[in-house]
This record gives sequence, structure tokens and C-alpha cells, in this order.
Amino acid sequence: MRCGAYPWAYMMWAFHTACGTDMDHSVDGWTSEVQIDASLGADIDDNVPLEESLARCKAQGYTRGNSHLDSSLDPTFVKHCNKIQYMELILHAQEGSNHNDPHTPSPTFPVRIWPNDAATVNDDASFQDFFQKHVLHAEPAEASDVLSLPPAFLATCFDPALGSSTLNIHSPPCQDLLPSFHVPTCVANDYMQRINTSHPITLPTLLRTESPVATHCRYGLNMALVSVEGAGGLSVSVSTRAPSADEYMLPLRQDPVDTTPASPPSSPSSAQSSLVLGYGRVLFIPNGHAATFQGAALRFCYTDASNFNRMKQHLRVEALLDPAVRARLVAFQDTTFDSSMIRRVSRVHTAWPSFRQWPKPQHLAKESRHDGSTSSLSRRERYKLWQDDRKWDTLIKGLTLPVTRPPLVLDAAQDIHRTAITLTWQDVFQARKGDITRYGYQVSWVPDKSSIQSMPATADIGIQRRNLSSAELVRSALPTTAFGDAFDGKAIQGTITGLRPNTSYTFSLQLYVGDDIGLHSERSASMRTASMGVPSVVRGQPIVLQNTLLEAPSCVSLSWLPPEDDGGCDIVGYVVSARYDPRPKTAADSSVDDAMTWHPFNTTSQFDVVQSVVVSTRELTLDPTNVTGAVCNLRMRQTYQFQVAAMNALGVGSFSMWTPPLLPSQVSTASTSKARQDVVRGVGAPHFHRVYDREHLDDLASAGGDDVVGPVMHLSDTQQLLQPYQLIAPSLSTAVLRYDANGKLVWTSWFAHVWPGHFSPKLYSVVAELVVANPILADKPLENNVRDRLVVVRRGKLPLFNKVYHAQAAGALGVIILDEICDDFDHHCSAGSNLAFGEGFGAQDDAAVWAAIRIPHVLLRRGDAADLVARLPVASQSLLTDESI
Repeated sequence: MRCGAYPWAYMMWAFHTACGTDMDHSVDGWTSEVQIDASLGADIDDNVPLEESLARCKAQGYTRGNSHLDSSLDPTFVKHCNKIQYMELILHAQEGSNHNDPHTPSPTFPVRIWPNDAATVNDDASFQDFFQKHVLHAEPAEASDVLSLPPAFLATCFDPALGSSTLNIHSPPCQDLLPSFHVPTCVANDYMQRINTSHPITLPTLLRTESPVATHCRYGLNMALVSVEGAGGLSVSVSTRAPSADEYMLPLRQDPVDTTPASPPSSPSSAQSSLVLGYGRVLFIPNGHAATFQGAALRFCYTDASNFNRMKQHLRVEALLDPAVRARLVAFQDTTFDSSMIRRVSRVHTAWPSFRQWPKPQHLAKESRHDGSTSSLSRRERYKLWQDDRKWDTLIKGLTLPVTRPPLVLDAAQDIHRTAITLTWQDVFQARKGDITRYGYQVSWVPDKSSIQSMPATADIGIQRRNLSSAELVRSALPTTAFGDAFDGKAIQGTITGLRPNTSYTFSLQLYVGDDIGLHSERSASMRTASMGVPSVVRGQPIVLQNTLLEAPSCVSLSWLPPEDDGGCDIVGYVVSARYDPRPKTAADSSVDDAMTWHPFNTTSQFDVVQSVVVSTRELTLDPTNVTGAVCNLRMRQTYQFQVAAMNALGVGSFSMWTPPLLPSQVSTASTSKARQDVVRGVGAPHFHRVYDREHLDDLASAGGDDVVGPVMHLSDTQQLLQPYQLIAPSLSTAVLRYDANGKLVWTSWFAHVWPGHFSPKLYSVVAELVVANPILADKPLENNVRDRLVVVRRGKLPLFNKVYHAQAAGALGVIILDEICDDFDHHCSAGSNLAFGEGFGAQDDAAVWAAIRIPHVLLRRGDAADLVARLPVASQSLLTDESI
């Protein structure tokens, strides 16, 4: 393969040509395999990528940041690896600027130029306006000042025979002219003049071209171009630059986050694609751009707060090849470097001697004293001037604060959650000892486009921000390798909460120190929060507590640990699953575990303790460590086991371990004599729990909130009794109706004898709200909500089985059939049946017909029901008393 057919090979050739020396093969064992030398003109082995060569360097102890300080490494070895690293970074820059095809040269694009609007010039404030309107937004723009050159200055201080000539500051004739020479206003705050190193790039350069040529400033520096072309002026166009094989350039960033607190950019209507500069007029060109012209111009390369961090990024790369660049980088990184900028630039500051002098004399550094102009101002005007100076200082300080690399996630399993992400980034700021100024990082994040499309209309899709103070951050104890060997400092971590589950975000960072806030970092890679799901497993084994629910003797209290993860949704309740041994056990049984033959509930009776019930959060006792709740409807004299699972809107999580077997003596503190009957609780009864049904999770979560409209009744088909539910029921043997002083019935004393069906289960009593069926005759499926309630129907002419069947299918716990014709419970009321003989109604019916019925069903004489009907809603009363039905 020829070099021209593979871009990285061509880059190596270009780099070799630029460096002027071949790679040194004196390091045995690995350099011989690196195909980077003069033989690049012939076929090469493209199976040895730069990454592999760089890995070999690192295996020998090479690191990008500190190898020049490691005396144990061979300087030739370090120099060679630096070149490999440099080429790898150039490749990365080219790939980053051309996402469609990294092997195709990146295109350049023309950029509009903003002409000077003379009407907006405002003397001292002109530099600040220009800086905030154009420089901070990296807009090529014509400055308002006109550079006046001393007579014969160009011919004396530059070599007119060269196409590119640097100012000869050591020539005595030129030195005589320099005191009257002024630099452009936008260059007056050049940071390059403040360090103790010199380089020709810090001096003005005279460029002469006979054909259109593009020029730029290296190292991420801004450029000021001054026309020295006579008649007709100098025609200049500006375009973006693309990373090339012979010079590193950080690609221009396309970032949705506003990177500066400056004024908004100017209106694009006044911009133009090219501009003719008159003699002495100044054009500002930001770094990353090139100016194309034909003629003569003075070029100034400089840096200030607007490109300070970008310039340092270029120097870090260029320092791999040039020790002098490394010296400049160290000078800029020194904590004593003064990054302040003069806001009201005057001709005193642009004069060449003042421009080159650093540190500047106090009368120049302190703006308020440089010309005595403030002495005539009022106190209010001086205060306003002081405020503007402080705002300016804050802006400049923020622009020059260190900028970290994009944040990342070190361990997705531990750092990414449903509503939170723990980010890791470089710790680029260390407060001086004893400095109590508050500092930290402002984190900005925004969901990506794919996530925005799936969000509800009410979701906030804009940029979100949060400040993480130094107290909220966690620093690594040792230097980190998470950011590569270019960074040898410590990492810092912070957690962002309040995110949406299953959503992709990108993050950027800004360092803030006191009231100063720095520039945004580059945006991170996309990070997706975890999806919502069911809660995690309930940990451990639930504990059976001593039952204190005297009003619910068939209940048991359990305590368990909540799940560690709620699944991203609030827990709305817990599902308690149970099983029992149908054979009676006593506390004396020592081999209970071995003797158990466990059965799920609901095998013989629909409304016995069911396999799983839901206990909503409103019925639970919550403390910081445990959850406590009661489970009822237990059969007495049975042995039980329980397990618990958490439930949210998405479903039920995994169940806990089973409890140890719960013996009958542990079920209740109340009497467990055979005279006491098991109780099934429905809506309106204390400690009522809905049966778990995965298709109706919303209903289950709100079960404890059902409104009770009708009376809560206690129905017993064993005792043949219907009465209002109360904690302490009167004895049946002494029950009597009582009336108040006005002759009205005391409701709690009301009771009525009922006639159970012959096939009614007679296994338990029911406590639940009483409702009237719709339709009242229950001659077809019921239309109203009777689930977990007692339902009243009228007898009518339909077979009784059909009525009970429709009620059971609708979820009723029991059926009360209001009989309009019976005076006594005998064969006149139900053919072939007589209560006196111990028979229930329907005794002559086929048992196979009633085999499907598992809920209690009783007849209530209409004459006994008058007071009960009065307790029902008015609409229900009319249905029960309407003679036309």
C-alpha cells in the first residue's frame, strides 16, 4: 500500500518532513518494528497502528505528562515516544473534526466578518464592547481603532525582501521608532508579554503576498491583522481551519451550552463574507480560523482571557516536540500568573514600551489613576465605575479559571442509578492553604434528542444546573489514571440527583471560585440512567410479633425490612403471601417442620385466607429500619408461614424468605376456643386487605381508601345472624332491640335472624359494607361494584342459585336475599326445606348445582329488614321497596 492511500501514513511522512530528523532506532527490542522513517515513500506495513507503538512506549514507563522529568528514562526514548504521542493526538483531532469519515480531510467553511459600526464607538468602553460582542463569541470582526505607523516604520523594522518578516526589535534604527509605535487595542492585554520566555510569534510579523494566501496563528492564539496596503485597501476573507498532519489544532467545538456570560452576538444581517480593510484598519480573527488575502499586512498573534484555556490545550500537545513551548506552558500554569485585563484601554496601554513591559507600573496597572479622568466625576459616577470594574474582573477571572476534561462514569454498575448518576472528573483546582473562599463545580446536563422525544409534554427538557460545593465532593486519595497519562492529578466525584429513569443525558462542568465561574468543559459522552422496574427483594426473613389487635383475633402482626431499591417508583404497598398446614397443630408438636404438608390458600373456599393479600402503605407502621403490618382472615387452630414482597406501580418484586411456622397459639392473644368462628373481612372492616391481582395494581394500591357508604354489617351463616359490626358484639342470648327517649331504635342493638342456604359454607362469618345489587333482582351480571362487600338482592321469581352465582362472580363476600313473602323459615318459604329440621333453604336442590357456590348466602324476611333498609342510601331504599319490581 502506498502512503497516499492511507491517511495516517501520509501524516507520518508530513510529520517527518516537518521535524527534519528521522526516528532514532537506538532503543533495542521495539523501535525496529515502528515503520516511521524515510522509507515511508515505499510500501509500509499498515498492520502496526500508532496505538500499538504508543502502548509499547507506555510499557517501558513512558507517560505523556511527566516523562521529561523522569531521569531514569533515556532522553532519546522519551523524544521518540513524544513524537508517537503527537501523531496519535493529530489523528484523534482529525477524527474528531470529521465524524462522517475520519479518513477524509475535514472541509473548511467561509465565515462572515462583522464590519465596524462607527456609530457605536464609545471611547474607553469601545474595547470592552468589542471584546464582549465579538471576541468572546469567536466572531471575525473589524475593530474600531486605526493603527498609525511611524514614517518609514515598515522599511526600517522589517525586511522588505522577505514574504514573512518579524519585527526586528534589536535594530538600533528600529528601536528609535518603537516608542511611537502602537499595537491594536484588542492586542493590548496580550498574555504572551507577561511570561519570561520569548518567541518570534509574540512579535508583529509583516506578510507580503503576490497571490491569495491563508495565514493563521499557531498554538491556539488569536490573530489581529492590520492592513498596510495602500490604494484600494486589503481584501480579506476568513474561513475555519481543519486539523492538518503537520500541526495540531483543537477542533472547533459545537456545544449547545452557552460557554460565556457575555452579551449575545450581534445581528447576522450586518455580516459579510469578505471585507476590504483600509490602511491601518484592524481585523480580529479568532483561533481556529484563517485569513486569506493578497497584499501586505501586519499580523499580531496574541492570547488573552478569551482563548486562554484553549491556548493551554494547544501548548500541552506542542510541548511534546518543543521544550520551549513546555516552558511557556509552565509559566502560564504558575499560580502567580496574573490573568487580569484592562477594561478601558487607552493609547497609554497600546504604546509599544508599555505593551512589552511586565509587570506594568502601578499607574498603568491601576486604571482609575492612569489619566486622572475620574477626578471630575461625581461620587455616584465613581461608584458606578467601580461596579463596572468589578463586573469586568469577575468575567475575566471566570474565563481564565482552569477547565476540566469532560466528566465520565468509572463503574456503570455502581455509579448509574435510576434517578442519579455519580460523575468523575479531573480535580483541576486546589485552594491555597488558609484560603476559605468557597469553591466547587457547577454541573449542567441536558437530555439527548432521542430521550426528549419519549418524554411527556410536562417534562423539563431544557438545560438543568446544580452547584456542587467542595464539601459535597469526594476526592480520590491517589492520583487517577482514568483520564489517561496526560493527567497525573487526583479525581473528584459528585452525584447528580433528580434525573428521569431510562433517559440519556450529557454533562458539562464549570469551576466556580467565590463569585467567579469558569468556562464549560466539553460535553461528556451520553449516559443513560437505569430503567424503572419492580422493587428489589425484601431482605431477610419477616418476624412475627406479639399480636395486640384485640379487635381482630384472627390477625397476626409481621415486621420486615424494606427493599434496598424501590424500582424507581414509590412503594404503594406490600404483598403478603401465606400458606398453611390444614392439619391442626399444637405448641407441643416438636417435629412441626418435618410434619408440615403445606397447601396454598383458596383450595376449598374462595374467601378463606387467600394466597396473597395487599397491605397498602397507609396501613403500615414505618420506621427508619423496619416495616410493620397486620395480616388478617387467618383460620384459627392452623399453622401458617408468611413471606413478603414490595409492590410499586410496575408490579411486585421478589418475595422474602418464609417465616418460621406460626403455631396456633401465636396467631392471636384472644381465645381460640372452638366456639369462636373465623372471620373474613371486606370493605369497611378493620384490617381489610385486597387479594393480590396483578392486572389491577392501581385498585390494590388504593384499597384502603374505598369510601364506605352503606352500613358495615356482620353476617354469620353459622349463628344465623345479621347485625351491625362493632368491636364488642352483644351476646345473642341476651340480645334485645333498644330504643332511645324519642322512640328511635338504637342502631347498635339491631339484629335479625336469617335463614342460611342449605349449601352455604358455614365456615366463617363476614364483616363488610352492605350494598344493594344493580340490577336489584340479580337476574343478570351485576353492574355496580360489590367486590369485597355484602350484597342485598330481592328474591323475585328467578332461581336463588342464579342470584348468588351472579353476586359471587362480581366478587361479593356474601349475599342477603330480601324475601317479601316469607313469614317463617319453613316449606312455605322454600319448598321442601324447614329451618326447624336443621335444613337451609334449597335443601331439595341438586347439590351438584350449588357446588360452584362458595360464599355465604341467607334469606332475610322483609319485615325484619325495615330498620336496615333505612340505613341505606335513598336510591337503594327505593329499589328495595318498589312494589312494581
